[in-house]
Amino acid sequence: MRASGPRLAHLLLNVDATMDGDMVVDADALDLGTASTITNNGLILATGAGREAIDMDTAERVTLVNNGTIATINDGNALGSADAVRLGADATVLNKGLITTQNGDSWGIVAGPARS
Repeated sequence: MRASGPRLAHLLLNVDATMDGDMVVDADALDLGTASTITNNGLILATGAGREAIDMDTAERVTLVNNGTIATINDGNALGSADAVRLGADATVLNKGLITTQNGDSWGIVAGPARS
């Protein structure tokens, strides 16, 4: 199933799209756009341009390939410069906060088992 939001980054894990209850899986995409902001209750750690490590308060590390301009609520730093986010297939993310895009759509990450 695909989320019905107007902007779809490529997520390779289960994500509950809280605005409509659809699941974003496999090749489904969440395009945050070039001016979007991610707001969450986790810690985002930048470890390298284009490929970042993200720690969502659980010490779990995933690969984030960021082609978009994304500001974290933690420090306001941008992580990239185009329009997509990708979480690696081996990612495990457990985040009790919401990820909110600038256009007002919200996604809650409710489980993090990787899909192969």
